[in-house]
Amino acid sequence: MVKLIVVLLMTFVLFALLWRVIATQGWKLGNKMRKRRAATLFAEQIDPDSILLSDEAGFFGLNSLADSQVLGVGTLILTRTQLWFSMKGSVHPLEISLLDVRKTDIARHHLNHVAHMPLLRVEFVTHFGRDTAAWAVRDAPSWVTAIGDITV
Repeated sequence: MVKLIVVLLMTFVLFALLWRVIATQGWKLGNKMRKRRAATLFAEQIDPDSILLSDEAGFFGLNSLADSQVLGVGTLILTRTQLWFSMKGSVHPLEISLLDVRKTDIARHHLNHVAHMPLLRVEFVTHFGRDTAAWAVRDAPSWVTAIGDITV
C-alpha cells in the first residue's frame, strides 16, 4: 500500500513538472510568433517612401470607439500615401490614407485622457463618417508639418 502511494505521488510530481515545462515553452512559442508577426508587419511597411517613424508612439485611441478600446504603445509610420499604426501585441494595424485626412493638430488631451507631452491628433474620414485618432510622439509638430506638406 505504501509503495502504491509513493508511485502515485511520484507520478503526480512528474506530471506536474512536465505540464509546467510544456506550458512555459508554449507561452514562449506564442510570444515568438506574435513578435515575428509584428516584425513582418513592420518590415512590410518600411519602404524608401517612409517619411517619419516612431516605434514608441503612445496611442490615445479612436474617437469612434471611445471607451471600448485598448490604448497602448506601438509603431507609427508616415509614408507618402498613408499613416500606419500597429500596437504592440496586435496583428490588426490602423491604416489611414492621407487622402482621407481632413485636419492635423497638436492636442494636450484626447478622449478624456490628459497627456504629459503634445499629442499628434489626426481627423480623417471613414465610410462611417469623421473620426479622430491621437498619438503621443516625440516632436509632434514635425509630424503635423510633414502630414500637412503631403496632404496639401
